[in-house]
Amino acid sequence: MKQQWWWVGGGLVASALVLAVLVSRTPEQPSRKERANSGTKATQFPLPDLPQSPFLNLASDVEYVGSAECSECHAEEYESYQETGMARSMAVVTAANAPPAGSYFHKLSGRQYEVHKQANKLWHRSSFHDDIDPSPDDKLVDMPIDYVIGSGAQFQIYLAEIDGFLVESPLTWYVSKPGWEMSPGYDEPFPPAFERAIPEKCLFCHTGRTEAVGNSLHRVRFHELKIGCERCHGPGSLHVQRMSSASDDVDTNAAEQDDTIVNPAKLSRHLAEDVCHQCHLTTKAYVEPRGRKLSEYRPGRRLRDFRVYYQLHSPKDPMRVVSHVEQQLLSRCYQESDSLSCLTCHSLHHTPRPEERLEYYRAICLKCHQPESCQVEHATLARVSPENDCVECHMPRVSTKTLHVAVTHHRIGIHPDEDSHVENSLSDAQQSELVPLDDLSHLSDVDRTRLMGLAYLDLILHLGMSPDTQRFSQRAQDLLLQTREMGLREGNVDANLAHLLWSTNQAAANHYAAAALQSPSLSPQSRINALFAVASYRKLAGQREQAIRFATELTQIRRHPADWWLIGDCHLALGNGERAIRAYETAVAINPNLIPIHENLCRLHEEQGNATQVAKHRHLLERLEATAERLRKGQ
Repeated sequence: MKQQWWWVGGGLVASALVLAVLVSRTPEQPSRKERANSGTKATQFPLPDLPQSPFLNLASDVEYVGSAECSECHAEEYESYQETGMARSMAVVTAANAPPAGSYFHKLSGRQYEVHKQANKLWHRSSFHDDIDPSPDDKLVDMPIDYVIGSGAQFQIYLAEIDGFLVESPLTWYVSKPGWEMSPGYDEPFPPAFERAIPEKCLFCHTGRTEAVGNSLHRVRFHELKIGCERCHGPGSLHVQRMSSASDDVDTNAAEQDDTIVNPAKLSRHLAEDVCHQCHLTTKAYVEPRGRKLSEYRPGRRLRDFRVYYQLHSPKDPMRVVSHVEQQLLSRCYQESDSLSCLTCHSLHHTPRPEERLEYYRAICLKCHQPESCQVEHATLARVSPENDCVECHMPRVSTKTLHVAVTHHRIGIHPDEDSHVENSLSDAQQSELVPLDDLSHLSDVDRTRLMGLAYLDLILHLGMSPDTQRFSQRAQDLLLQTREMGLREGNVDANLAHLLWSTNQAAANHYAAAALQSPSLSPQSRINALFAVASYRKLAGQREQAIRFATELTQIRRHPADWWLIGDCHLALGNGERAIRAYETAVAINPNLIPIHENLCRLHEEQGNATQVAKHRHLLERLEATAERLRKGQ
């Protein structure tokens, strides 16, 4: 999840404060009338209609039926698909289907992680493990695991459902090691616990079909756990109805004549690629057009109508796990062909066995290239690739920023040895500007301005702190303010302005957040940004009961320690000691690293004579402060 608050040591550090830069422009605060009318002017800028399509199942009222329904008539295709990684994208995890139990010591944080199995469940446990005398309070978390993401080809990430919220475990199973280690992004001195939200937009590419519950960020309902047939073919209810009512003399295999279901192989290259790109295209920044959501995309549509992608143009962009598309677009083979696409090499209904892979993929290359085209000297070829494997030389395995993972480079070409293992770097971002991957001339000026502003904010949250943070945040703010000046009033723009402005102009941030909350079409993340800004401002203004009300609404749509911390502070200021304790205890149950909260709890429990709880929090403080001291000494 992007736009997330983090705590390091004894201080509050927000990823929102990645945006805490000195901005020169002082925005005009929206008037009360503007706030009341937030969103109403959006009707002055209608979005272009979606293009007409010959496929009937693209209509919004066509229902999904699930892959089991497809298997009744398409048994062979269904069975072949089960051999693919997509068909194993997510599953309920049990003790029986989980990797072996084990342990991992994270030296940077001084914490011991253990994986154990109990009552047919997989459990992940973390505890302190250092030179301080052990205590029962050393156990920070011991959590049952509910779901696993990943086919098992590279790594598998584990999720727990806590109070209805879906969150990520700090531990990941790395197949290439093999073994348990920290999840990507958790290798920190004060690693997050079970607090990283897994929202619907993250699950979009790992599940068949998922729906956010209410306005929540990460309360979800699964309609189909694994990626299924309808992800590539579109919803199937019309197709099932037609085939079920077809007479015996109708050829039900005549898919090319059937307008009730999409066959990607029959689509144009751009439309067919978009079916793959919905999950395999991840650029430096991507945002949703106004009034649209990625979950509304259906095969046969243009993906750009549901998500717009931006890149910092650089051919040296480092390889990442899901950047296959960006690499492919740079390939001369792709640029000089009008037919080469993902489907040229990948078929979801045929997965070559290991012993078939070399000849299978070489045969694809030789459809365009002649064997004698290879310019490599025989002696070199015999040393580098004695089997004359085209893929090994022209699409080598390369390392990525994700631990223990290497993937196939999709920029088809000549790869010198020194480029075969590239590392992530932010240097390419310097002095670069975002450019859209697709032609957006069909959109209005105000929508292109809005999208670019949101894209720069998304870029910051992807990159984290970098030399360009200030420039990018200023650019995002300017573009979003320009969007308002052009006449568009939209809640998501206002909520993100509040997010950008909080560190430099809290009054303006509060006004924009209040305006955003009048909009009925806020995204879950925009609602969170607006609610937190309003709650924080009410707290600063001494309006603590109102702050508690807004923060309590936040706790219904996300599981995050910042909300409970704010509630605890307000109750403490109001003299409600017991309520403050309950809120603070909830905060540290979500994130045990919160040194100021443990300090508050020691004092509050001491005032109430709870000696056991005082000892518990003092022991945890000792552990956390020992880690902080070790960091200060550079150990």
